[in-house]
Amino acid sequence: MRCLTCGYSLSNLRSRTCPECGTGFKPTDMQFAPGKVAFCCPHCDQDYYGTTADGHLYPIEFDCAKCGVHIHMDETVMRPAEGYEAEDTEPHKIPWTQRSELGWFKAFRKTLGIAVMRPSEIGLGRPQRGDTRDALRFAAYSILLVAILSIVAQSMLQAIFLGFITAVTATGPGAPGAGPTMGMPFFLSIVTSQTLGALIALPFGLLVLWLWALSAHGILKLTGKPYQPAFATKRAFYYASGANVMSLVPCLGWLVGGPWTMVCTIKALKATQRISVGRAVLAVLPMPIAALGLGVGFIIWIFSTTLATIAAPGAFGTFNPDTETLTTNYVNWANRNKRYPQHVVELVMDNTVFLGELIQTNSATAYYDLVVGNFDTSATDDLLEPQRTQKFQAYLNALPKDILAYRLGDFVFYPSTQPPNQTAPTRWLIVAWPDPDTNAALGPNELVEVGLADGTTFYSVNSAFPAALATENSARQVAGLPPIPHPMNVKHQQLVMVGDEIEIVDDGNLIDDVLDDEGAGTTFDPVES
Repeated sequence: MRCLTCGYSLSNLRSRTCPECGTGFKPTDMQFAPGKVAFCCPHCDQDYYGTTADGHLYPIEFDCAKCGVHIHMDETVMRPAEGYEAEDTEPHKIPWTQRSELGWFKAFRKTLGIAVMRPSEIGLGRPQRGDTRDALRFAAYSILLVAILSIVAQSMLQAIFLGFITAVTATGPGAPGAGPTMGMPFFLSIVTSQTLGALIALPFGLLVLWLWALSAHGILKLTGKPYQPAFATKRAFYYASGANVMSLVPCLGWLVGGPWTMVCTIKALKATQRISVGRAVLAVLPMPIAALGLGVGFIIWIFSTTLATIAAPGAFGTFNPDTETLTTNYVNWANRNKRYPQHVVELVMDNTVFLGELIQTNSATAYYDLVVGNFDTSATDDLLEPQRTQKFQAYLNALPKDILAYRLGDFVFYPSTQPPNQTAPTRWLIVAWPDPDTNAALGPNELVEVGLADGTTFYSVNSAFPAALATENSARQVAGLPPIPHPMNVKHQQLVMVGDEIEIVDDGNLIDDVLDDEGAGTTFDPVES
């Protein structure tokens, strides 16, 4: 029950504005521990308790049982339920913040485990306050732990190595005792330099984390409004830095620690800011890449050349990690429900997929371009959950059963009427193709990603995509299925039906193919192969 901007307690407030920072708030925008918050009627103070996973009231609006006035959850006065403190209402707590109950070592060990193995849990709950002091302390101890253990391990290896050298040189001709005399000063100088390095590592490491978090939050602001303020981003980075303990893995530490820390940071930021994997990657990776480029002259040339080439339109194509996530979620949904969805809005309804994930990184497609039927799906974000579900369900009920293809955002979907366990693993389900109404045409060398029925994806250069589509349609013909259209020809508000006249691909050339003259209703423009 704290302000998402400054962390001020919102308990017992009738106003919907934080008295500390002036930011407006709504209880429905927040998360609570189920059953630990009393939502009180603003007219008679009758209390109610949230039972949903987010600790919200259900239903979200109703007539008060005591005074009879119709109230909404956002109108209620919040306070901790009887027997609970304000901090108990948080939906999730990092063990490090419970040091007084768990003990310092146990709290640190548990938090380190979360950082390494379950970094998404860092973003499950709201920060207990607007500052980052606890997270910063954890990061400092993590850096010291890695530095100290690294010194110990390296000193032991050096001692063993110098002991071997000593034994060899001591028995060499004309050099009795030379090894110990020359080895010990060298060994002490190495240990001294490593100790100084560890002392420098703490302030330097914290400075790098702070700059890294600020740069990531700045990128998030450039690519859209962050879900939480900057302190939440810094908090995610500080806790995720504990994953760097993987750098202590013998021999391979330098290959494991850095990359794994970046992976964990991406997951922590994704959960904290409620963003897609692609957007989290875009926010986290630039600073490490830039640091590597500044550190080594050769890497400067490699990265500057590669990034400049990638930045050129159509050079190496667009990497879109969102396609992999979308395909995985789509196939998992189908396996759970024993059928493929009529429309991807079914996944949006149960929060398996968020609307923002249907827009590719760097795409010109806007949120309000997400249109199905005759309504703007992005507008449903402003509706209450029951109204939103009702609107989507009405659209699904009106859908015909023989849809061949449709578009939502930057993705074209080819629904399968077969059960998941009877669908060929290589059957095409999803193609990432930027909305042609709002984006420039893809260049011949740009990449097109295709999601398959086994949950995997593959890439095709655009110039070779017609041949790949021809291969898919040949396989569909053998399976007795109708051919699918080129994704560029699938537009919003346009369902492609079985029986429509489409353009199919044959050996890399587009030819007309009328599947059913009686059912033909849509003619597509030719596509250059």
